Amino acid sequence: MPTAEEQVFTLGTDLTPTLGAGVALIEQAIELATTTSYRGLVIYSDTTPTTSGEPSGYPTGWYEWHKRCLWLKPSTGEIFRWNGTTWALSVAKPGAGTIVGSMVASATLEISKLKPDAGQSLKLIRVNLGESAFEYIAAADAFAANALPISKLDGTSAGSYVLTRSAGSKSWTLFDSATVIALFGSNEFPIDSLARGSALQVPMVNAGGTAITWSSVVAGIADGALSLAKLDAVVADAGKYLRRNPTTGVVESVALSTPVVPNIQQVTNEITSLPAAGAATNSAHGLSAIPTFVTGFLVCVTADAGYAIGDVVELSSIGVTGISGSYNYAGGYFFSFDGTNVTLTANDATTRKILHKTNGSQQTFTTANWKFRYTATRYY
Repeated sequence: MPTAEEQVFTLGTDLTPTLGAGVALIEQAIELATTTSYRGLVIYSDTTPTTSGEPSGYPTGWYEWHKRCLWLKPSTGEIFRWNGTTWALSVAKPGAGTIVGSMVASATLEISKLKPDAGQSLKLIRVNLGESAFEYIAAADAFAANALPISKLDGTSAGSYVLTRSAGSKSWTLFDSATVIALFGSNEFPIDSLARGSALQVPMVNAGGTAITWSSVVAGIADGALSLAKLDAVVADAGKYLRRNPTTGVVESVALSTPVVPNIQQVTNEITSLPAAGAATNSAHGLSAIPTFVTGFLVCVTADAGYAIGDVVELSSIGVTGISGSYNYAGGYFFSFDGTNVTLTANDATTRKILHKTNGSQQTFTTANWKFRYTATRYY
């Protein structure tokens, strides 16, 4: 029976039971069949294939057809082809350090094929800055400063939250007024961070108590609310008073000029008998010079025309009967004064009238029922 080298095909079944004694020639024709000059096969052997001569009993030059084959050497994985002279290496088994990326199909290299280096636990692999090699880095160093997009952070909490850290623990904290206020200790918030109002305004609670507003200090003081104790008590201003300067409008403290109290002379006298019509009566006032002013009036001494004793009426209340008997309030009496006397003069009309105290009717004025009282005053 031919060796593997001496035959090309292996019979798939024994043909003897079917074809009888002549089957040997048929089987030999199958086993020794070769390819045409257009085709070849693969020789799988660690032994270099023979390309000349023939096995005993075979056609002359039977091994020549090997030249149309590829030779795969199982022990090395190398593939050879006949170059017309010898078996030339066509595909070599990759040597150490010779495999390049183009030799590896995409998505075929398993992660288990990577070899971890000692001491690199929990580190990442990345291309170095020079793009010349891979390097191990800590996860914290994977991002440059300001390089991580905020969208990469976990944002599962609904609402406005900020990232905070307290006692080494980091968490999302609701961003509300209470959170902001809690960030500042006493006396820590810089006043320059406030939004400014207009010049010389201060922050204060509005009249409704609902918000902080900017306003002038004066606007924040209710009328009548500022205690005098709040005014600056300067020793040099003792005894002065506040006034608005009539020229500049500025409030200023001004010394109070104490008015000089004048000397005064004053006397009250009476003329108990009223002068007759067209006559005058003098009363020495006793002052050392003419009075500054004199006041005088009539005093009832006997009830008359509804007036009781002690009632006082103005001189102008006494009228006279003039032409055609009409009632004329031109004046029944008048007085004058000089440096010596106060003089009471009667109108020359003979009939005098006075209006009744309660009903206003014209009543005859009875001179005996009245007296004249005056007060003379002199300032000097």
